[in-house]
Amino acid sequence: MNENYKPLNMSEYGNLPLRIILAIHEENNSLIPLVHALKLTYQSRGELEIIDVRTDREALEHIGVREVYERWGILSRSSHRSDVAGLGVKIKKVVKTGNKRQEIEKRIRRYTHDLLVIGAKSRETDTVLSRDLADHLAEFFNRTTLLIPYNVRPFVDAETGKVSLNNILIPVENANFLKSCLIWVRKLLMLFPELNPRITGFHAGRTFPLIYEEEVKGLRWETEVRSDSVVNGIVKSSRKHNADMIIMGTGRKHSIMQKIMGSRTERVLRRCSCPVLSVKV
Repeated sequence: MNENYKPLNMSEYGNLPLRIILAIHEENNSLIPLVHALKLTYQSRGELEIIDVRTDREALEHIGVREVYERWGILSRSSHRSDVAGLGVKIKKVVKTGNKRQEIEKRIRRYTHDLLVIGAKSRETDTVLSRDLADHLAEFFNRTTLLIPYNVRPFVDAETGKVSLNNILIPVENANFLKSCLIWVRKLLMLFPELNPRITGFHAGRTFPLIYEEEVKGLRWETEVRSDSVVNGIVKSSRKHNADMIIMGTGRKHSIMQKIMGSRTERVLRRCSCPVLSVKV
């Protein structure tokens, strides 16, 4: 065990309102990221800033906050704009034209957020040429990002608002990576106390890293070890366990190979079938 490692102390991470930024930039992947951001905002009684940088041609899906909350039964039908504030949340929508990346970066620089929610493309090619805006912004944000690839299985139902997080996969490189991921597991369980997901810690190698048992106390925790490459192992394990979410601890990219191929999170994102929560370690 790393002598500089400190066990997880959840008293440091209270159930504070989440400050979320939602970047809408895809013509065919706007609604699902929206409903995830709205659910997390409502459950935490937090703040949400929606930055819509789509062109008129791309804006095929209407971004309607009240319509979603009405559909879920949180607001009554034919509600008024002021009724949203009555829910205890703060939601602001900003529409910008121009360079998509620059406009979103401006909002990220200007305000402090806990979480970035963004839609991503699903791609099979592992080259830097296939990197899209979501990959770039996740790295630029340098905090926790919920990435939702196009056509994956969402964990928030757009029609009912019901949350399905029955299986969570956490790739574990070492104890510090796990610690950062477990902070968000605990936050999710505080936001959705009705959930009792099975949480699988996955490690590519021969021996699972040594961790503190206290940190997984009270969780439906199990481990899996595969002698496989990290990315292939994560994808196979997520499919085996029918994961509803993958929570990955990520650091800065260093090697030339990572710069060419993309980070492990980016490569998993291209092949997974569920949202990925990228947690900065």
